[in-house]
Amino acid sequence: MKDKKIGFVGLGRMGANMARRLKDCGYAISGVFDINNEIKDALASELSTAASPTLADLTACSDIVFTVVTNDVAMDAIFFGDDNLFTRAKDTLFINCATLSPDLHRKLEAESAKVGAESLEACMASSIPQARNGEFSRMHLVALIFLALVSSKTDLSTSSHEGHRPPLSAVFLSNHKSDISKSKSSCDSVCCHG
Repeated sequence: MKDKKIGFVGLGRMGANMARRLKDCGYAISGVFDINNEIKDALASELSTAASPTLADLTACSDIVFTVVTNDVAMDAIFFGDDNLFTRAKDTLFINCATLSPDLHRKLEAESAKVGAESLEACMASSIPQARNGEFSRMHLVALIFLALVSSKTDLSTSSHEGHRPPLSAVFLSNHKSDISKSKSSCDSVCCHG
C-alpha cells in the first residue's frame, strides 16, 4: 500500500496534519493543493512534495486523494468547478473528510462512477492534535476501517478487494488496540503507531 501516491486538497490545520501523519508513516505524498498558495507552497516544501498548480494536476499525480475542505460549497467547487479533481480521475480513490450534505455525497459518488473513480465518505470527529497523532474518535475509526477493508483501488470494477487498504489506518489509528481490538487487527500491517 505504501507504493500508492497520495494527494491532499485542503491544507488547513486538519488536512495539513493528516498529510504530515501519512508522510511520517512512510506513505508517498504525491502533491498538495490549497486555494492559499502560501500555505500550499510551505507544506509542499516541508513534505518534499509537489505544490500542485491545479486540482487536475493533483489528480493526475495521485492514486488516492484526501479532500479536507470546509463545506458543500467548497467541495462542489473542487469537484465540479472549471479546474476540478474529476479531470483525469479514472482509477482514483477520493476520500472525502468533510462533513457534507447527503445529497452532495450522492452526487460525488455518481460522478465518480461516471469517470471510473471511487468516492468514500470519511467524515471526521476530532481535532487538530488527533489528526497529527492518528487518534480520531473510535466510532469513526471503526467505520473508516470498514471502508478501508472493502474499498478497492486496484480494480474498481470487480468485487475482489484483496490486498488493498487505503492509508486510512495510518491517519486514524494510533495506540488504541484495547479500544477497538479485533476491528483494528486486520489493519495492523498498515498502521503507523506513533
